[in-house]
Amino acid sequence: MTIFEQAIPLSERIQWVMLKSALEYDVTAETLSKRLGWSIGKVRQCVCGNPRSLRIDTISEFVFACSGQMLRFRLDMEKAE
Repeated sequence: MTIFEQAIPLSERIQWVMLKSALEYDVTAETLSKRLGWSIGKVRQCVCGNPRSLRIDTISEFVFACSGQMLRFRLDMEKAE
């Protein structure tokens, strides 16, 4: 686990991934609003609001609307010694 992962909770890192995706693909809140059929307020809430209220389907729809790619999750389990 990196220092970044240790210092920042998972829910906030997910918001960072969402924002980073929108910035990388140069997608505005207005564009996302149209693509997703959401209000601009909901788009902004996803990135700037309470990260603990995000659901996996909301996250994946957001990222797909930005990049056209499905979000992939992977759990790496370290062996207990």
